[in-house]
Amino acid sequence: MSNLQTRILAAMIYFPLLMLTAYDTQIFALAMSLCLGIAWHEYLSFRDFPNSLKEWIKHFSRILLGVMPTLLVALGYSMMLGFAVIAFAFQILVIISLSRRGNLKAVSEEMGFKTLGFVYLTGLFSLLVETQKECGPQPIWFLFLIVGAADSGAYFAGRAFGKSPFFQNISPKKTLEGFMGGVVSGVLAAALFREVFSYYGHPIPSMAGCLVLGFFLSSVSAFGDLFESMLKRHYGVKDSGRLIPGHGGVLDRFDAAMFAAVPLFFYVIVRGGFR
Repeated sequence: MSNLQTRILAAMIYFPLLMLTAYDTQIFALAMSLCLGIAWHEYLSFRDFPNSLKEWIKHFSRILLGVMPTLLVALGYSMMLGFAVIAFAFQILVIISLSRRGNLKAVSEEMGFKTLGFVYLTGLFSLLVETQKECGPQPIWFLFLIVGAADSGAYFAGRAFGKSPFFQNISPKKTLEGFMGGVVSGVLAAALFREVFSYYGHPIPSMAGCLVLGFFLSSVSAFGDLFESMLKRHYGVKDSGRLIPGHGGVLDRFDAAMFAAVPLFFYVIVRGGFR
């Protein structure tokens, strides 16, 4: 079986399951907590893979702290309680780092990697959960459809027409033609989403709103992919993991959706919902 066939088969299994979880807030939060926990494991393993029982305990403690906001939503509690726990842990870590090292440069180096993880992973996954909690499944379906279409469009357009470099110092296979193909595919998917879901009476934005949102989500998603590529290049990693056949790890699959969650969240906040 070719790599492309493996990618398609894996997507046919995990994508519908992912879409189905968006029906219920607690189930979706639980699914995102599982994905976030695996993403934290992959992220932490970029730098240090645990090799002893003591290291594994510390590793899982960091993962548990990272998934706290979304996990608490899955258990029926407030997401803010999870962020309060993270803030408290952050203060404890500062105190420990200061007592051990005693200068700002050393403390910054110690804290930088973990802080980036909380912003990049916990923060962006939490936006997905909060969007579903406030607006229901429709914006989540929209996001995953747009990101999936943009990813596929970029892949095929890049293979067929790719010539012009596009951040190839970060990801050698990226081309401007692939990026444009991804954006066009995302916008077309947004138009299709509008037609299908409005036909069945779902509360969704106007055609103009869907097209504009589709453009921004598909554009931003490409930079989410590039950012993760930059992380992997920095730490000398090819794939974040091997969990999903043909796709790599959870970070390899969610990097684009995580970045796209930001403009989607701003849209629903400004508009007062997905409308």
